[in-house]
Amino acid sequence: MALTHTAANPYQKTIVILLAVLVVFMLGWALKITKVVTMPLVFSFFIATLVYPIKQTLENRLPARMRWLGLTTTILVLLLIFALFGGLLWVNIGLITEKSQQYILSFQGYWDHLIAWAVQYNIPLQDNLAQQGNRLVEIFTMGITSVGSSLLIMVLVFFYVVLTLLETDQWRKNLIQAYPQQQAEKFLKSVFALAKKFRQFLWVRTIIGAITGVAVGLWLWIMGVDFAFLWGLLAFLLNYIPNIGSILAVIPPSLLALLQYNTSHALITIGGLTVIQQVVGNYVDPRMQGKVLSVSPLLLLLSLILWGWVWGISGMFLAVPLTVAIVIACLNVPALKPLAMLVSTFPPEAGIPSHPARKTKARRKS
Repeated sequence: MALTHTAANPYQKTIVILLAVLVVFMLGWALKITKVVTMPLVFSFFIATLVYPIKQTLENRLPARMRWLGLTTTILVLLLIFALFGGLLWVNIGLITEKSQQYILSFQGYWDHLIAWAVQYNIPLQDNLAQQGNRLVEIFTMGITSVGSSLLIMVLVFFYVVLTLLETDQWRKNLIQAYPQQQAEKFLKSVFALAKKFRQFLWVRTIIGAITGVAVGLWLWIMGVDFAFLWGLLAFLLNYIPNIGSILAVIPPSLLALLQYNTSHALITIGGLTVIQQVVGNYVDPRMQGKVLSVSPLLLLLSLILWGWVWGISGMFLAVPLTVAIVIACLNVPALKPLAMLVSTFPPEAGIPSHPARKTKARRKS
């Protein structure tokens, strides 16, 4: 009987592992087919996590009768940021559309030179190069027009964020009423601690991205490259995609510098962008990121592939925040903490700190 029980344990563990893999795959497939709804929801959750302290701080400093001003002010600030971001993006897209024909003609000229070079050296690639050139022109045109659809997603994300901020306090009250006081407060402490750690990570990535974006925009403005602000904004956003993002941020402005000017100008532009990425990646990033969670590069690469498969380019933007959120949650679950420690460099003593339970009680009374 002892042998049978011992032999059954590995079998049962194998079944559990296979079931877990199956559940993860089915969950990924479900998220993939519900991308239109789930992806904006996740974006809104991260944004709400970032701005919630602003709302909470304002409400704590205002009289009880005027606490509604905290939520209203937070929503107005968000609306201003979204409107500014969307408006500038829309203006730049319009300018790119106006100049797109000029860029396409310049690109076609470079492509014709490449075809002539292939013919001169008897390289049998003329038809293939011509087909690829036409395809690249189509991709460029489609890329410009498809960016406009992201503005609609921004509007949806904004309303999701507003609804999340509106419902947060009500969810807390419902939780306190649904469970015993001690159990509810323990759960709230855990949630607040996880949110705090995750918020620290997001703020650090946001600040590093802002530094990168400003530096990239200034350099491109000095070099006279069109739409310097747009490329700086793109560098800021791509900062959330590790490793690959810094490479992707260099390609579009470098190609535009080539189409606008010449090869030497493009090479100088690439050199400056590479220096900025190296300085930020090797000096600024480690100093700011050192005191917050750092995840294994292999895990980040796997998460990029996974979330890229699930939600495309939007999933790649969300890959790092999602992975960090999962790792932070695992760090605070005793059974999963060893696994989380294997893939992250978070201080092992950093458990769930005590969080303002007194505030919870005070709010309960009010």
